[in-house]
Order: sequence, then structure tokens, then C-alpha cells
Amino acid sequence: VLRYYEGRTDPEIAAILDISVGTVKSSIWRSLRRMREDEVLSFGRDEEESFGELVA
Repeated sequence: VLRYYEGRTDPEIAAILDISVGTVKSSIWRSLRRMREDEVLSFGRDEEESFGELVA
């Protein structure tokens, strides 16, 4: 949410949440992977199209 809706950078998110930048990056990566793998979110779309909508 902080990255995609508020446009925050990884260092900004880390400072807000008081966690390391590496933790921010891995958390975002895992969350995006879960969303791409979710059948409801990806139904009727190819993987590239679904991912593009997540990061747009």
C-alpha cells in the first residue's frame, strides 16, 4: 500500500515501519508473488497482464 498507493520508496517504507530495507523488499516481493498465484486475482488473465496491473 505504501509503495503502490502512496508512491513511497523502499527506504521511506523502512523508516515508517522501523524495519530494514531488505525486509521491505522481500515482503513486497512475497506479497506480489502471492497475488499473482491467487486464482481469483488472475482468473482469465495471463501472468504478465496481471502483474502489470498490480504495479501500474
